Amino acid sequence: MRKVLFLLASAPFFVQAQKSPAPAKLSGTIENLTMGVEWVHFSYRNNGARIHDSAQVINNKFSYSAVLAEPTMMTVYPAYKSNPDGSRPALKSGRDYASVFASAGKIKVSHIDSFANVQVKGSAAHDEFKKLNQYLEGFASKQKALGEQWRAFNNAQNAEGMKKIEEEMEKLDEEEKGSRVSYFKQNTQSPIALYMLKSIAGWDLKPDVIDPLWNLLPEKFKAYPSAIAFAEDVNTARKTGIGMVAMDFTQNDPNGKPVSLSSFRGSYVLVDFWATWCMPCLKELPNIRKAKEEFGSNGFEVLSINMDEDLPEARKFLASNPLPWETFHSSDLSALGFKSAIAKRLGINAIPFLVLV
Repeated sequence: MRKVLFLLASAPFFVQAQKSPAPAKLSGTIENLTMGVEWVHFSYRNNGARIHDSAQVINNKFSYSAVLAEPTMMTVYPAYKSNPDGSRPALKSGRDYASVFASAGKIKVSHIDSFANVQVKGSAAHDEFKKLNQYLEGFASKQKALGEQWRAFNNAQNAEGMKKIEEEMEKLDEEEKGSRVSYFKQNTQSPIALYMLKSIAGWDLKPDVIDPLWNLLPEKFKAYPSAIAFAEDVNTARKTGIGMVAMDFTQNDPNGKPVSLSSFRGSYVLVDFWATWCMPCLKELPNIRKAKEEFGSNGFEVLSINMDEDLPEARKFLASNPLPWETFHSSDLSALGFKSAIAKRLGINAIPFLVLV
């Protein structure tokens, strides 16, 4: 009898343990838009994967459900009904894109007058996101004003004025970062604390800045998939920082011959990660060429790591624009660009990325 009672008592616990995570359920309404909306699209990352999904709009209403591994920022945007000629109206950045911070539970989303004018209820993460934006609102308005001044100087070809504005922008960025750090320290229990930390870190990860803040993060947030990936990126930055011994790597040249960084030992090597679709990368090439011409006789070498996923396009570009140094690509043709082993190993998540070894 005791054995039977034990099994019966254990059954609810077993059922509870097997219960699936609760989804985020978004129900949305669209009001007073001048153009009809046919679909609503959602773009976000979940468990390390980029998700692109959509929901049909019926009578100006839509619903969407997703099981999220953690509080997640979603970019939400419309697909307007087609014009008489079959084309769809183009999307505009200030009108047609909204950010919704979603988490498990029922969330009501209202788009009023424009798609970007969004009201969200039922998401504690979005409430915190809204508070953060309000806290930083003063910086946003100053950045906008400085941007307008810079464009005016640029149109007038006033280099001195542009330089002055750029210096003010850098100073303002540092002030904003300091405010973000202060806000984070006061709100480490917030459901968007990890998001705040990553926004402070930016793309140029500095472990000496990040580590003290990471230690303030609750353990439950450190277990999120994106937190684990972030910690790995910071650890990579720790190994590849200024003054550290460069990690060796091997890449194939255009003829398929493997070449290692260590084979250039004794030289100054500029490693340039670039792609044909990256305009800043292409604008940097003349500067690299000039440095090669000036310092090549003193043991200065250049290694270009191409990040294109379309190798034929990269080869076509190089045939028309030959470089006075070798360009390499991933030896694994199934994992090119940011998916390549070298990009993951060295923490390359944005280009142009240049390292002097």
